[in-house]
Amino acid sequence: MHRTERQVVLDRTIVAALVLGLFAFYVSIQAGVLVSRDAETMASVGRNLWLHASLHRHLHGRPNSWSPYGIGVSLMTVPLWALQLHLAPHGQGWVSSGNAVVTAVTGGFLYRCGVEVGWRRTVAVITVLVFGLLTMAPMYSTEMFSEPGVTLGVVVTLLGLLLWSRRSRHGPWLVGVGLAIAVLFRTDSYATVVVPSLVLVPLFVPPRDLRSTVRRWLAPVALPLVVVSAWTLVYNEIRFRTAFVTSYGRVSFTNPLPDGVYRLVLSPGKGFFWYDPVLLAGVVGVVLLYRRRRAVATTIAVLSVIRVLVFAKWPFPDGSVAWGPRFLLPLCALLSLGVGEAIARSGNLTRRRRLWARGAIGVLGAASAFVNVLSLWVPYEQQHHDFTASNTLPTDHALALVEIQRRQALTFNRWSHSPLHYAVTHLAHASRGGVGFPLRWWQGGWSVPGITALVVAIAALSFALRAAGQEPRGVETP
Repeated sequence: MHRTERQVVLDRTIVAALVLGLFAFYVSIQAGVLVSRDAETMASVGRNLWLHASLHRHLHGRPNSWSPYGIGVSLMTVPLWALQLHLAPHGQGWVSSGNAVVTAVTGGFLYRCGVEVGWRRTVAVITVLVFGLLTMAPMYSTEMFSEPGVTLGVVVTLLGLLLWSRRSRHGPWLVGVGLAIAVLFRTDSYATVVVPSLVLVPLFVPPRDLRSTVRRWLAPVALPLVVVSAWTLVYNEIRFRTAFVTSYGRVSFTNPLPDGVYRLVLSPGKGFFWYDPVLLAGVVGVVLLYRRRRAVATTIAVLSVIRVLVFAKWPFPDGSVAWGPRFLLPLCALLSLGVGEAIARSGNLTRRRRLWARGAIGVLGAASAFVNVLSLWVPYEQQHHDFTASNTLPTDHALALVEIQRRQALTFNRWSHSPLHYAVTHLAHASRGGVGFPLRWWQGGWSVPGITALVVAIAALSFALRAAGQEPRGVETP
């Protein structure tokens, strides 16, 4: 077997182990219920498609509200409803696990990005573990929001750009498919993913080459986007009786930009780095990556900044009732690549500096792990329920709304009222019966499915690390 063939087999083996390991871990932490209104809405569309091949049926006797941002999540739930209604018709465990699959698959593509960037395979595996275990990804694998699907689309697009830069015929196809996935899950991805990604293509492929090979790449890039765009127009015509309609209806992007950026990035209530401390190292890593792979670092920075700026103007920039700034979930994957670069480049430091650098990353990783424990142990909607409990609000409806807005403002701006502080406080009472563990397989103690899933996760992820250590010599490293 030639060395290149051996590398292909090795990469496929590692990807399979990573996807299996992450999926098994996500299975072990599932809550098994649809919590958010968004989840119920989009899942109801999928249920009606499976049962009636219709978008006009009602769910549980209520009028079916349309999935407002795209039909990606609804389509994803169709086969899950087939399993759910056959195996446990009165539950939601199978349906609610859709994003566990999506996030695990994202990890596989993220590994390939790490290899294409030029790291040793061990670093690429660690990068996947940072994203898959130490960011908001585990929490959002338990919910049915659309952001995990967008994150998958962003990572597939980036891998396509990397392959395209070395003239792989798969590159343009992956770019087209990745952009189409992002749009399918959220139509605002035209602005936050599609346009900036296409503008950045000349950083990966020289304009002269783009012009001379236009017949080879135009169809692969355009065809998936055309198909998804056409479907979106048809879907909008069915649900709104007009093909051209924005996902946000009559609500405009009027939030003050400084306020939105602060809430998304720094505020103690919803700031991105409070919920993903390890990704502070990712910011440093992206700067280091710019010196070595300018196109990749620029793409990470542009996609991240544009996403922050767009959603900062939205009246609910943090995603309203959710864990952390959910609209920024794609940044968890992008900045995890920065963490990988920081780890890889630390190997070039003196022993003392290397220990300090990796020790700092380890501390940030431990903080992220603790935050993830909070996210899984104390349901994010619990604070909202407490804040809006009728016995704590004025009886006058208008005054009650003002009071709710005041309390929500406190969660954005004061640590003492933030969801993280709320979760820490409740977790401190857990030993006295204050908070039960809400995860499906661990309520009332361990269970065979929960233990089995954890064992499979540990075994598969350990195998991926061990296999990465068997990397053939001669592979490029930074």
